[in-house]
Amino acid sequence: KYNMRGLALWNGRLILLGNTNPNVKLFHGEFYEVDIESGEISSLCPYTRSIRSYVTGDCAYGEPRLCKTDAERLYFISSIDNEAWLMALGADGRVSPVLRHEGAVCDFDICGGELLFTALWDNRPLECYRASLADAAATAERLSDFHGALLADRYVAEPQPHSFEFDGWRIDGWALLPKDYDSEKRYPAILDIHGGPNACYSTAYCHEMQVWAGRGFFVLFCNPVGSEGRGDEFMNIHGHFGERDYECVMKFTDEMLAKYPQIDASRLCVTGGSYGGFMTNWIVTHTDRFAAAATQRSIANWVSAILLCDNGWYNMPLQMCADVYTGADKLWEQSPLKYIENAKTPTLVLHSDCDYSVPVEEGLQFYSALQAKGVETRMVIFKGENHELSRSGSPRQRLRRLREITAWLEGHI
Repeated sequence: KYNMRGLALWNGRLILLGNTNPNVKLFHGEFYEVDIESGEISSLCPYTRSIRSYVTGDCAYGEPRLCKTDAERLYFISSIDNEAWLMALGADGRVSPVLRHEGAVCDFDICGGELLFTALWDNRPLECYRASLADAAATAERLSDFHGALLADRYVAEPQPHSFEFDGWRIDGWALLPKDYDSEKRYPAILDIHGGPNACYSTAYCHEMQVWAGRGFFVLFCNPVGSEGRGDEFMNIHGHFGERDYECVMKFTDEMLAKYPQIDASRLCVTGGSYGGFMTNWIVTHTDRFAAAATQRSIANWVSAILLCDNGWYNMPLQMCADVYTGADKLWEQSPLKYIENAKTPTLVLHSDCDYSVPVEEGLQFYSALQAKGVETRMVIFKGENHELSRSGSPRQRLRRLREITAWLEGHI
């Protein structure tokens, strides 16, 4: 009955953090109190946002704590719009922000009336901070400077925001301008699509995007319908992958081409991982507007994915609103592999051989189909790595991955 994120002891009370939605990919949070004697569960505080950060990137480390309590409040991180804030549940059953800032709070601890935390703030890689709990927003200060010397003589692009309306929603996106940007010149661009789809991009520093901007690309990224941070209604595209989300991403691309006429539309590239890899596959089988693509840890065939992925049997039928027994036709209809005849875009396929979230067979299917179709393609399999390669893989393999993507895209523009 309960989709449980975790438990917390708070002043002798047992608090359950979770919700009653069976679909783990629609995870707004709620707080419940468990009667320790009877085991009965009662609602303490409904909450319409997530209980954790879904801000995606490649510069956060470790597993963040779920929550921490003191005598007054229960603290937790929550994704709000395009950011990850520190929030608190009070004894009165109300949730309020403790610390909000562009970017993402990544982990935290409470000690002696002080808040100690790590964050991706101010377009910097991960740093350590502290603040007084009495007034965290006014007293927050950075304690570390792990990356200052490294970045001092390097170009660090500032995310340029852009919002537009799609299907009644405000869609937020950004562009990183290329190094030595000159408005009189023309540049290639990379559209980078996040995974999930229940994740979100923000202004948080992202290493791979900065590398591409430093090498002369515009880098474009947004939070299309299906992304986290805006509640379940915005996030729920289940059973409709490749429909409104695809239209939204394409409209964002058109918006950015109109805003930045310096982008050379003939040198557009696209990449993404996991759901972003699925969307990359969907894009190259539905349009030839991109000069090159790099698809990472991607789903090509929902029929096989639902049988092979480690969460396929219990989660994917809820995401796809279909299973192989009663809805195989629907699964195939939403599989990029069905539309491989349309593919023309030179495509790099990246996968890890120990990826159980999206097994390597998915990448192999897409690669083989592209080869059979005569589309220029290359596949790179990372030995011993898993679904987290781009975020927590070994440094050597992460560098190889980034070099492979960059070389492929640069070689086709």
